[in-house]
Amino acid sequence: FLNVCQIAHVQTLDFGKLSGYVYFSGVIVFCFYSLIHLKRCLPFAQYRYDAIYFILLILCFAWGGDTAAYFAGRAFGKHKLAPIVSPHKTVEGAIGGVFGSVLAGVVLTLVYSFLSASHNVITIQVQPRHYLILVFMGAIASVLGIMGDLFASAVKRQVGIKDYGTIFPGHGGILDRFDSVMFIAPFVSIAVRYFFYVL
Repeated sequence: FLNVCQIAHVQTLDFGKLSGYVYFSGVIVFCFYSLIHLKRCLPFAQYRYDAIYFILLILCFAWGGDTAAYFAGRAFGKHKLAPIVSPHKTVEGAIGGVFGSVLAGVVLTLVYSFLSASHNVITIQVQPRHYLILVFMGAIASVLGIMGDLFASAVKRQVGIKDYGTIFPGHGGILDRFDSVMFIAPFVSIAVRYFFYVL
C-alpha cells in the first residue's frame, strides 16, 4: 500500500513547479552570497568600511526605488505594468522608482564622502565620474529590483499563496522586503569589481 501511495505521489509531482522552486532558491542563495562576497573581497584592514558602504548602496537602490515607486504609483499611476503578476504596479511608479534608486544612491554616497573626509570611513576617493557611474547603476538596479519583485510575485501566484509569511503585519512576508534585492546584489557586486576596484 505504501509503495502505491509513493508511486501516485510521484506521478502527481509537477516538475515545472519543482524546477521553479530550485531556481528561486538558487537566486536567493546567489543574492546573499553576493553580500558575503563584498565583505570578503573588501577586508576592513585594507578597505575600511567600503564593504558596508556597498551593502548599504544595494539596500538604498532597492528600498529607495520601492518607496519612490509606491508614492509615484499612488500619485500618478494609470498604466498597469504587469496586471496579471502584480496588479498594483504601474509604469509611472516604475519610472518614479528609477529616480528614487538614483537619488538614494547619490545621497548615501554624499553622506559617506562627508564622513570619510573627517573620519576616514571609506578608502574610495569619490570623484565626479563616480556619481555618473552611480546614476547608471541606480537606473539599472531599479529595473532589476522591479524584475525581482515581479519574479517573487510570479512565484507566489504559481504556488497559490498570497504572502510569504506573517512576520510583518500588512506586508507579504519578510521576503517582500528583500525581493527587489535579489537581482540588485549580484549586479552591484559585479559593478564594484569593474568600476571601483581591480579585485
